[in-house]
Amino acid sequence: MSRLAFCSLLILFTLVFAAGAAAGPVSDKLTPAELAQVKKGEVVVHTDLEGGAKEGYAAAFGIMRFDDVNRFWSVLSDYDGFPDFLPRVEKAVALKKEENRTWLELTINGSIKSVTYTNIYTHYPERQRNEWVLDTSRPHEPYTKNTGYWQLEEISDGVYLVEHQNAVGVDFGPMAVVANRVMAKMLKNDLPKIISNVRRRVESGGVWKMN
Repeated sequence: MSRLAFCSLLILFTLVFAAGAAAGPVSDKLTPAELAQVKKGEVVVHTDLEGGAKEGYAAAFGIMRFDDVNRFWSVLSDYDGFPDFLPRVEKAVALKKEENRTWLELTINGSIKSVTYTNIYTHYPERQRNEWVLDTSRPHEPYTKNTGYWQLEEISDGVYLVEHQNAVGVDFGPMAVVANRVMAKMLKNDLPKIISNVRRRVESGGVWKMN
């Protein structure tokens, strides 16, 4: 390889690497058209929970504006207040707290019946992230998996791209196909409401509630 070709290849590699390093934790998951949508105030949804699958994920992306990022995280760490602003949450009880981790027992309206399970939430302020996993040491029927996260990316001064993702696995036994379809539709329909409701809760200083 000639010196000129080697230098050109090195420059190309540097540019590609720099572009990858600059890509955000949220924005690189959206197409330019989708990013334009969320900047207009719309909520974009990605999901592969279709056709009664036993496992899959759903994600919602939206824009929020606040001058202090702690306003957002104070709402998302108000676990006992989840029934006030998160769709289908009937009850939320913080069972235990340990540094940046919280064991939260949730009861949700699952359309077919109410479901109670426990998630372990972990907050990483330095990464602008809050994530959770299913506590498999406690009862969690019908879930075989329940993981997810909230992730922020500041795209301009005081303007944040927000991602809410939830990956679930369920086992409804003989009712699996029908029940899985119901749950998939429920989750997909609720995602835009989750983004919108959290936005209202943050903008109100943590006092807005669903009707």
